[in-house]
Amino acid sequence: MAGVHEMRCTDLKRQRDSAIYECYKRGLEEGRFTSLFSAARYIMKQPAPRYYIEGKTVSLLIGRLISGKPIRKTHPSTLRMAERLKDDYLEYLREHQDNTMPRSWVMDILVERPAPEFFLGWRSIMYILEREIRKVRSKWDA
Repeated sequence: MAGVHEMRCTDLKRQRDSAIYECYKRGLEEGRFTSLFSAARYIMKQPAPRYYIEGKTVSLLIGRLISGKPIRKTHPSTLRMAERLKDDYLEYLREHQDNTMPRSWVMDILVERPAPEFFLGWRSIMYILEREIRKVRSKWDA
């Protein structure tokens, strides 16, 4: 049986993929792009309904950033997200100086907020779009 963490990550990925596909459909209806490649490049820059990462996971990244420890083998978009959430976290602490919650709990709150982008590269977005489009087409064929 899958653990709670695995189920939560799978659920977040499903939500993210669905949000990307919805962004694709809106952009298509508005005539924002002419190919899957241009769609992926367009979606990269669009705001996302939330940050698609668990608070505990990003809390570990932020801990490394705050302490100045290097973060290796991490995609540049993930680092951008961690930097953004680190700034949001520090702002939260300034606004809530009496905060006694662990960082991971604060991050659970912050990741639910709208994100300025999906924090994925265009290749990842294209892969997600191709998969989501196949799902839709398979429903039409059924």
